[in-house]
Amino acid sequence: MDVFHWVNRDSYLPQGSRGLKAVTRTLLGFEPEEIPPEEMMAAASERPHEMARYSVSDAVCTYFLYMKYVHPFIFSLCN
Repeated sequence: MDVFHWVNRDSYLPQGSRGLKAVTRTLLGFEPEEIPPEEMMAAASERPHEMARYSVSDAVCTYFLYMKYVHPFIFSLCN
């Protein structure tokens, strides 16, 4: 499920700050791992653990946003 639609609808954030990392910082206070796009290829071949942390960080961000926005909505529909 995509959390982007719920965040767009419910977050009232400025238009430029609705990406996964910005929303996570603003709404959840969680600082996700960041790797500049220019360094991703080098990090993937030379530092795979760093890329794994980056990937897991995105998954954790998505999970917490899901639990905040989507899960309560689905739970209320089930009741």
